[in-house]
Amino acid sequence: MRRTREREGLRVDRRDLQIIRELEKDARIPWRQLARKLGVSETTVYLRVRRLEERGILRGYSARIDPVSLGLVHRAIVMMKVLVSGLEKARKTIPAMKHVYRLLEVTGQHNLMVEIWAPSREDLLETVRSLEKLPGVEEVSILYVLDEIWRARTITEDILKVGGARSSESLRP
Repeated sequence: MRRTREREGLRVDRRDLQIIRELEKDARIPWRQLARKLGVSETTVYLRVRRLEERGILRGYSARIDPVSLGLVHRAIVMMKVLVSGLEKARKTIPAMKHVYRLLEVTGQHNLMVEIWAPSREDLLETVRSLEKLPGVEEVSILYVLDEIWRARTITEDILKVGGARSSESLRP
């Protein structure tokens, strides 16, 4: 049964989560330093990271950028109600739009949520108007972001906190 779970790629153990957590903090950490930090061999770290990549758990490595420092000072969340007939077109069109950084399908009164970061209010308004013109758009509500008060912790912090109480051997991500 354990082999089946591993083949499906559904389970990770505490050591995997520790590796993921350290990579979330600093993806450029050398294997040797990571191994020393976790009390395992460099080979163990390398093989586990490789397995996590093969299973699609680690999907890449990136830098965390501060949009404001790059001049993207206007941020808005746009809630959209799109008819089913226009939903597929919206899903394909919106990610290609300038200044769009996130597209989520959501439940409730609206079915799409778009995050926009723009250098000026004019650019922000232009992006919103482009969204409004998409076929099937029934309603658009704009939430202008005044300030980011708190940014979410890393995924592994929650998994380790919750999962640690349930099981120390294998956890479902």
